[in-house]
Amino acid sequence: MSNPNGPIRRRRIAGESKPAIEPTESKRKIVPKPAKKAPPTKALPKVTHSSATEASAVPAKSKPVVAPKPVSINKPTKVDGPEGPKLSLPPRSALPWFVPLALVALAAVVFGLLFAVNGVGDFRDQRGISDSNEKAAGAAGVAAETIFSYQYNALPKHDKDSKALMTPSFQKQFDKIAPALTALAPQNKIVVQAESRNAAALPCGDECSPSKASVLVFLDQARLIGDAKTPTVYGNRIVVDMIKRNGVWLVDDIQAL
Repeated sequence: MSNPNGPIRRRRIAGESKPAIEPTESKRKIVPKPAKKAPPTKALPKVTHSSATEASAVPAKSKPVVAPKPVSINKPTKVDGPEGPKLSLPPRSALPWFVPLALVALAAVVFGLLFAVNGVGDFRDQRGISDSNEKAAGAAGVAAETIFSYQYNALPKHDKDSKALMTPSFQKQFDKIAPALTALAPQNKIVVQAESRNAAALPCGDECSPSKASVLVFLDQARLIGDAKTPTVYGNRIVVDMIKRNGVWLVDDIQAL
């Protein structure tokens, strides 16, 4: 039965379960639509250690490797860079003339540098001027010691030894002063011992010659007169002109400064 005030509730008999409540029209059950099934996926193959190594060694979709074309050594290749084209080494067929030409060019450069740095001095050394000047200076120092060393009781020996170091023209000049020495030395019992301290060739300018040199000699003379026991020392400077004759340096002139 229905009641305008609502449905009549029936008394429940003991032991009877609660009646199921029927849904009203306002409370309808919403049944969800079934979800679409995803397409079945294929199972991936199991990757082992060996298969993984092989897969990494072979790149996917790799392009075939093309070997470079061989380049001929006999043909120089041009390489264009930011500074312009560059050339490689010359071909082997050109080496027989290229190497000597390169050596000649290198020698010319080295000679030019040496000549520019050392100047005329090294050029004269090549001609033997420096070596000849050193020999002339040594010979002049020895000759000066012999000529300016004498003792009153051995003048003939001094005359002979001195003339052996002179040119024939200077021997004649020496003969002019020999009488004065012969007269004064025995009378005053003069003994002179000369020692060359230093000797060096003077600059020769444009007149340099391997057989001629003017040498500045610093010469000390220790002189004893009579019965004196202590010598008197004199310092002298002389210029000795030397000329080379038959491989021997001879005195051609002596000038006191």
